[in-house]
Amino acid sequence: MQPITIKERLEHIAAARKSIPTGITWLCDNMQNEFKHQMGNAPNSEFVIDPNGKVVIARGWSNPSQLRSDLAGLVGEV
Repeated sequence: MQPITIKERLEHIAAARKSIPTGITWLCDNMQNEFKHQMGNAPNSEFVIDPNGKVVIARGWSNPSQLRSDLAGLVGEV
């Protein structure tokens, strides 16, 4: 279900965190999608940002299996 409020968007993040237990920090864009717009405005993009705020992985289209592999390489198996 597409969230229409920030509360619903944050609930999606909470559900994902429960289903994928990890110590990795999750970020949530605001409802105006300002981060998405600043990062190229792709409709299903994904980014991995290191603790210093550096974008270490950027994809114009989300690839869950590749993301899992990337995260395993960066921080260990998830």
